Amino acid sequence: MKALLLKSLCILPAVFICGLGVSLFVRANLGCDPVTMFELALTNIFSITLGQAALWFEGLVFLCFLFLNRKLIHMGTFLFAFGIGPAIDWSEKMLQLTLGNPQGLFWQLFYLVSGTIAICWSLAFYIPLNFGYQTSDILTLSLMEWTKLRYGYALILIYAVLFGLSLPFHVPFGLGTMIAVVTYGPIIDYMMQLIPFNAKTCYLYLEKKTTAKHHE
Repeated sequence: MKALLLKSLCILPAVFICGLGVSLFVRANLGCDPVTMFELALTNIFSITLGQAALWFEGLVFLCFLFLNRKLIHMGTFLFAFGIGPAIDWSEKMLQLTLGNPQGLFWQLFYLVSGTIAICWSLAFYIPLNFGYQTSDILTLSLMEWTKLRYGYALILIYAVLFGLSLPFHVPFGLGTMIAVVTYGPIIDYMMQLIPFNAKTCYLYLEKKTTAKHHE
């Protein structure tokens, strides 16, 4: 129980930073990854916020795969599925209060770069803990298992389906979509190698501290 609590505490920063990154990236209005595109389509259909759309979609995926492919689900999955939506909406409110809504090429590039860094860092921080998969990986790994496709082909198929479902609802796509699809993986890999501090090292540090305190 202590390990579960400590691991959960360690990945909460990643949830909030990822929410901030998504909010920044969407502000660039240059397109985004297909999962976020699909959630933006839901905002247009149901007149809800992006955070609410993320909460409903990713929460529904979590609940479905809790029964369909339970081995991919862990507490980290739960925290991301039900925490990323509120984190996105909270981040957007904070950005509105601090920055307002400035326009122009400089701000588009600022949102694109800062959003990319925040999203990739949050995943590079979270992944080493091995505490459950996120929505896109749950869908991709399940498709791999059911169809025997390789990971890359399964991911492309998942992205293609979500992209296709989003297009009729006038969701923007473009440079941001290409950046998200092509560069996120390599950037996350690079950050995991470059940055020694992550959720796993955070957990090991806290576990050592709490154990030492218990023996005092």
